Amino acid sequence: MEYQIGGYQALDKWLKDRKGRVLSLEDIKHYCKVVTAIRKTMLFLQ
Repeated sequence: MEYQIGGYQALDKWLKDRKGRVLSLEDIKHYCKVVTAIRKTMLFLQ
């Protein structure tokens, strides 16, 4: 999913910022919430 916020591809940036570390369950839940929010935003904008 390619969606830019403030000039950044939000999901790529989120993952790159955490490169090299093991994601916690809370990290994964947060990522899923961000994906859902972006998906809903994209549907709303169509």
